[in-house]
Amino acid sequence: MHSVLSHRRPPAKTRKVGLIVSMLAGLLVIGAIGAPLALAQAASWVVVGPNRTVYQGQAAAFYAVSGGGAIRTQGMTMALHQQTAKGWQAISFRKVDAKGKATFSIIPRATTSYRVALAGNLKLGTSYSKPVKVTVSSAGLAVVAEAAKHRGKPYRYGAAGPSSFDCSGYTQFVYKRFNKSLPHSATKQGKSGVYVAKAAARPGDLMLFGSPGRYTHAAIFAGNGRMWDASTSGQPVALRKIWSQNYTVRRLV
Repeated sequence: MHSVLSHRRPPAKTRKVGLIVSMLAGLLVIGAIGAPLALAQAASWVVVGPNRTVYQGQAAAFYAVSGGGAIRTQGMTMALHQQTAKGWQAISFRKVDAKGKATFSIIPRATTSYRVALAGNLKLGTSYSKPVKVTVSSAGLAVVAEAAKHRGKPYRYGAAGPSSFDCSGYTQFVYKRFNKSLPHSATKQGKSGVYVAKAAARPGDLMLFGSPGRYTHAAIFAGNGRMWDASTSGQPVALRKIWSQNYTVRRLV
């Protein structure tokens, strides 16, 4: 993981302090979170993690470690700041624990920059991390990204993954990663989510070919006239041109 250095120095005649801030995004379904960056020297440097992208409704976790040492900073206050049109605004506060650490978790509603501040006292000066930009993207793009992970897997009638799929087994498997439970049937999947007009379709929407009550194929809209699907025998999962306009769009995320 690459990191970026900030050159903000605490006020003179105070002990030098550093912050390490690592920001990781939890998955919509699997909230695995990695370890924070290695502890920096107790100096005036501030080290932050790289910018991150999360999807709508996805949590972002921030870890802060006091470079001033656990003994000197335990019980001090760390604040998570959000950048607004009026400047930096504190949105969450945590006490530094016995290990010199504090953790924040938020669900950003829009692309925003954040920073962590260690409030100073008589022994240590106030220190700020360099801002971390959190980009909030459409949840539908996450569905498309998941669909793309299975490129090249073979078609097999009745299969629902993970090594092979038929059309509705493929869409069922992909959406399950986003807590959407679909039946293993294109016709039955036609009752899932909400109806969306073709002109309003967004990447990540479910496509059902045929007529309501008797759909014959299921796919995932990828945008620009293309879709991800498990097509037919002998044709692996792939990104394909939409070959018919006789389809219905349903939105699940």
